[in-house]
Amino acid sequence: MLLIWNTLSSKIVGTKRKINPKSLQNLRPGKSPGRTTLHESTKSRHGVSLTDEGWSGVQEAAKKYGYSVSEFLEQIGRGNLAILELEAIEAFQDALDLAEAQTAIAEARLVGVRPLEDVLSEIGLED
Repeated sequence: MLLIWNTLSSKIVGTKRKINPKSLQNLRPGKSPGRTTLHESTKSRHGVSLTDEGWSGVQEAAKKYGYSVSEFLEQIGRGNLAILELEAIEAFQDALDLAEAQTAIAEARLVGVRPLEDVLSEIGLED
């Protein structure tokens, strides 16, 4: 398992790297002059344990939608991004396909259907 914020924890303890005070200011709304924060709440650190595959998936999903991992999780937690099961998406797509097919059939019935032979004859491609 991989502890997501393990490297951040080592920075706080100061085992290998120095802490940049401006980085910490950015986590506190109103503490950094000239910068606005996305949310009016103060951020705090949280640890999450994931498999390497799970962590890679979270990173890829965040990048795909233009978020950092932190902001991606924030948006999910605030209900601004929805997680949908693949089966639900496929069922929705199937319902849309069925509705489109039914509409096409209804429109064809209104216009009328002509035999293929008649259409080919009109455009000069008779068998």
